[in-house]
Amino acid sequence: MKDRRCTDILFTILFLAFVGVYGWVCNQGFTNGDPERLLSPVDFDGKLCGVDYPEHPFLYFLINVDQKTIVTGNVDIEYKAICVSECPATNTTEPIDCKLITELTEASCASRINMTNY
Repeated sequence: MKDRRCTDILFTILFLAFVGVYGWVCNQGFTNGDPERLLSPVDFDGKLCGVDYPEHPFLYFLINVDQKTIVTGNVDIEYKAICVSECPATNTTEPIDCKLITELTEASCASRINMTNY
């Protein structure tokens, strides 16, 4: 039999150094950072749902399709992302409990899109 020996000592040292640095970076991130801000959805104004508005933790998109542009083939879709207290059910007429953004009125939260037309 051949004389067997470890040939990956350099790689083992580099791997252990990587694991140590990775552990230090993770520790710094969790002690000094805010993971909740990283994972929270952002509304149209840049506010974080669930963080800036604790009572409105979910993100909802209000979509407005310009019916005039459908004929030409260049569909113009405008959307606004808003924070809501709960995800609305499909095709209901109930108003949405939303946090108003700068370009949104309370009438917009009350209006809904009928998903059966699409």
